[in-house]
Amino acid sequence: MKKRPLVLAAEDDEDDFLLLSDAIREARPDVQMEWVKNGEELLEFLERKETPDLVFLDLNMPRKDGRESLKELRSAEKYPAVPIVILTNSSMNEDVLKACRFGANIFYANPAIIPSSSAR
Repeated sequence: MKKRPLVLAAEDDEDDFLLLSDAIREARPDVQMEWVKNGEELLEFLERKETPDLVFLDLNMPRKDGRESLKELRSAEKYPAVPIVILTNSSMNEDVLKACRFGANIFYANPAIIPSSSAR
């Protein structure tokens, strides 16, 4: 049996996670979605579970933010090839530059409103 792709979202806002999860599942119903609410939970998840195929990472989270988490992920030998997408409300140039410098694959600043597929 083929392994389902694992996507891990590190996002402190449940509504944002649900929007992301719904969009991904609409495009790829076979994806297994996992959710953690901060950088500490992200690193704990990665130590306990299998390595995800893709990580969505919010920059602004409590306890350990996405910037710190990204640096730790990219410095760990175990996760250098995992694609990391920064998905955040910040569009500050400094955040974009740091995310790229720390090893993010994509930086995406959330629009204020994400239209549903039925509205397109």
